Amino acid sequence: MANAPIETHRDAVSRSYPAGKESWTVVKSPLKHTGLYLRVAKTGGRAYYYRYTMGSKQRKVWLGNLEDMYLPEAAEEHAKLVKQVKANVDVVAERQIAAKELRQQAEVPEGMTVKQLVERWLKDYLWKNTKPYTAKTIENRVYLHVVKRWCDIPADEITPQHVIQLRDDLIQAGRGATSNAVVGVLKQIYSFGVEELLVESNPAREVKRRAKAVHRETAWSDEQIRAIWLALKADSTVSRPVELAIKLLILTGCRRREIVDLEQSEVTLDDKTGDGVATLPAERVKTGKQHYVYLPPLAAEIVKQAVEMSTSEQYVFGNPLKHRHGHPIAADTVTKTFTALLKKLGIPGVLHTTRHTCMTGCLKLGIEYSVVESLLNHAPAGSGAIYAKAKSYPRQQKAWTEWAEHIQAVVDGIATDTGANVLQMFNRKTG
Repeated sequence: MANAPIETHRDAVSRSYPAGKESWTVVKSPLKHTGLYLRVAKTGGRAYYYRYTMGSKQRKVWLGNLEDMYLPEAAEEHAKLVKQVKANVDVVAERQIAAKELRQQAEVPEGMTVKQLVERWLKDYLWKNTKPYTAKTIENRVYLHVVKRWCDIPADEITPQHVIQLRDDLIQAGRGATSNAVVGVLKQIYSFGVEELLVESNPAREVKRRAKAVHRETAWSDEQIRAIWLALKADSTVSRPVELAIKLLILTGCRRREIVDLEQSEVTLDDKTGDGVATLPAERVKTGKQHYVYLPPLAAEIVKQAVEMSTSEQYVFGNPLKHRHGHPIAADTVTKTFTALLKKLGIPGVLHTTRHTCMTGCLKLGIEYSVVESLLNHAPAGSGAIYAKAKSYPRQQKAWTEWAEHIQAVVDGIATDTGANVLQMFNRKTG
């Protein structure tokens, strides 16, 4: 029964509650103190709380999320607070006063906005503890979906309802994976804010990620690759720089920003042989290590065409918008444009499917797994995993050449297969 007192942590985890309703259930503390509760939020999040009365005021103190704190730990923290309340200490009021004093000492501006909180988190936490490539990706996502929406709203005025609405809007727009990521990063931002006494509470703390995981291992068949390749050129909604960038993603298996932000100084083309190489610097690569990408003639020609029409002297794929000349094409524009194109074609997948298609295609061509791994610049999955990396650049060069020649044959209608393949990623996440 949902209203029966909870006696064990397992009971707290397994107990069923009505969806969309907030509920409070008494928890029997193993230390025999009263006032310990399990709160189930409307979002489904569960946390231990201490509830008490001070004078005529009802108070509640968050102890910890169920997923992070076992019942014995909650009981110990609860017992400490019970002792203070019995000594006539209003725990909630004391915490509020202490936080206010520390905020003043730290010269934290009253009414700190969401934008200011995000900027503090980016400067003092994210960029100090995250690889540059990943940090930049997260920063762009936060500005696009959080700062743009809540910019000048005081950070303390953001409620769980705000977070839920943002999450649901993204899901409704078909951005399920993004919604999960945004909820996760909001939890981090506000957790940092609470620890640094910049905000009083974390509105995302008990909000759950609702989007279903997308099976990203789908790889396109040759027939689908040909349809995509031809549609990229024929569809009027796809700009020429975006068309060329996506084709290069298919040919190289690189990650989105590795291609979208590709700089002309990073590319060397050989007019005699018609091929080339792109040298991706460590700060732009997810693994944090410099990566060499061989450009067979088909890929080299795409880069050459992109440079000739680029509106930027720095980037290969210059932004065609007049007010954005000098900048690279926007990564999100590439994603949105390609997602819309796939929908028109009725082909499943996302932009990242270009990587899985490249990997699947190379393996089907008989290229060794270790070589394919090195082409895609995959990092080891864990401390105990050992992956054979191809140390010989010529082997990688040969593999990229075979894949490009296969793509050319597919586009020309010479090579075809049937059905999209699903690549089993050896039970590990790739990206």
